Amino acid sequence: MGWKFKSKNVIRSVAAQLKQRRIAQSLTLKNLEKITGIDCGQLSRFERADFKTASENLQKICKYFQISLPGAEPAEIPLSESVGLRFERFAALSPTHRDAAEDILRALEKLG
Repeated sequence: MGWKFKSKNVIRSVAAQLKQRRIAQSLTLKNLEKITGIDCGQLSRFERADFKTASENLQKICKYFQISLPGAEPAEIPLSESVGLRFERFAALSPTHRDAAEDILRALEKLG
C-alpha cells in the first residue's frame, strides 16, 4: 500500500488531472486499461477521487500521464514491461512524441 494523502483537495486535484489527461488523449477507460494493465473499474475510481493512498497503480497511471503526486515520486517504469506498453507511454508524452512514434512505426512497416 502507498502513502496516505493529507488533503481531500489534493485527491480531487489528482483525480481531475487524470480524467482531463485521459480525455485530452481521446482514450476511453477500456483503452487505458489495455495500455496500462490497470482494471478500468479502478481507473474509474481514481477519476472519481475514490482513493486515500498513493497505491502502486495510482502511481503508475500518474507516471503515464506525467502527473506529479505531492509528497511522492511516481513508481519507476521497469524496462521489463512490454515494448508495446513502453511505446504507448512514449507516444503519450506529447503530440511531438506521438508524431515521432508514428514515424517510427511507418519506417518499421516499410521494412517488413
